[in-house]
Amino acid sequence: MIDVEGQGGAENPFAIVSILPAEEIWNYEIGLKSQWLDNRLGFDLSYFFFGGNRFRLQPETTASLALVHELALAGGAGVQSMLSYTWRSKVYFENANTPIAGQDIAEDAVSLVGLNIGYTTADGDWRVGAYADNLLDKEYIIDAGNTGGAFGTPTFIAAPPRFYGVEVAYNF
Repeated sequence: MIDVEGQGGAENPFAIVSILPAEEIWNYEIGLKSQWLDNRLGFDLSYFFFGGNRFRLQPETTASLALVHELALAGGAGVQSMLSYTWRSKVYFENANTPIAGQDIAEDAVSLVGLNIGYTTADGDWRVGAYADNLLDKEYIIDAGNTGGAFGTPTFIAAPPRFYGVEVAYNF
């Protein structure tokens, strides 16, 4: 039961209602894609704009660059390698974009480097490769706030450290 006059009491509780102002959202986006040097070099660029606070986990700016090299070997086998670099600007972990309990619930800009190298058989059935993510072992936070933020003690979730492995794939 909602007591609009605020007369409530233990026997007759009432809800406290907060009304938020209406929100208007405009979205502007533009992009460009291009291929050069016989499709050996590609270029993608996009720009968008969401006014006011940023949504949680949405950076204002992101960029990535990948260098891919393919080497054909005798008999049709090949070696492929890719070195990648990604960068993103500051992200907020709460939609309000404000601190919780005096702690900034955001992560500053982050740069990451990855590496992948592999060998593919001539028939394309087998591929053996090695990879490394977060090659420079960058320490950063991937999320914060969450349930603990509601109690004034936000939780912080660390990103994975440098991670590497070997993969074997068979196409059938």
